[in-house]
Amino acid sequence: MCPVCTGSSAAGPGTSPPTASHQVSPRFPSSVRTRLALHWNACLGLRCGMDEVLFQVFVSHSSIDRDLATSLVELIRAALNISARDVRCSSADGYRLPVGVHVDDALKTELLGAVAFVCLLTPASVRSSYVLFELGARWGANRRISPVLAKGLVVSQLAGPLTAINALSLSERPQVLQLLEDLATALGRPFEPLGAFDSMVDNVATLARSAATLDAVPTRSDEQPSLSAEEMTILNMIAESSSNAEILARKLGVRGAKADFHVQRLVDAGLISINNKHSFHQASVRITQRGREKLIEMGLM
Repeated sequence: MCPVCTGSSAAGPGTSPPTASHQVSPRFPSSVRTRLALHWNACLGLRCGMDEVLFQVFVSHSSIDRDLATSLVELIRAALNISARDVRCSSADGYRLPVGVHVDDALKTELLGAVAFVCLLTPASVRSSYVLFELGARWGANRRISPVLAKGLVVSQLAGPLTAINALSLSERPQVLQLLEDLATALGRPFEPLGAFDSMVDNVATLARSAATLDAVPTRSDEQPSLSAEEMTILNMIAESSSNAEILARKLGVRGAKADFHVQRLVDAGLISINNKHSFHQASVRITQRGREKLIEMGLM
């Protein structure tokens, strides 16, 4: 098994480096569309030469949607007769990551090593940095994505590559069955008799129609991975002088998409604020009081 490749310079065998980044909407960051595009842009360079299959199915989701994700996994297993060992669903008991592993590295490896990647898109999951990263990583590696909508999220709220990929609604029984059929084809597995899982189809559809509980969604900072060394450097640079992502990219010697991603994470964490009068890449950013406290805490100010 080869290492997961994170950039054109480390592209694995049989892969080619990306040639263009996805265009980000100039409106930032009020809509889900902008945040999705930013994360895809940042993940565009992810490539992997991995040939070994680690899992049959990887279900990307927000922990807020744990009940629906668990029911969906149980349905997929029952319909296609898949072992629990062949499924990763990190918030569901029986399908979690092994104890002691580095979460970010393990998820990045496993989502690229799964045959089928089902992304559960809800009002909660599109606010999750982990879900957006998993989507971007899978798309950037040019691997199949199976997006499914639930809890009131509609196609018009999607953006980036997903606008060109057909998404199914878990709220509709026929579309749940279609998802199972498509997965069976992708995995080369036969269907079990419908009577063995018919009631589970109805259960998934019912849960998918339930109202989203956005007030229960963790704060952005709770969902963010810890800041990287580059992000701390950017924060320190902004503290010394107001800047924008375009200037920061030049100073750091990184691609604009990568700078956009780091700036977005700092905004999400409440460490910097942004002036929305310009396009995101050129918008002026300033450090917040919380950002100054973070630098003081780290001994950088």
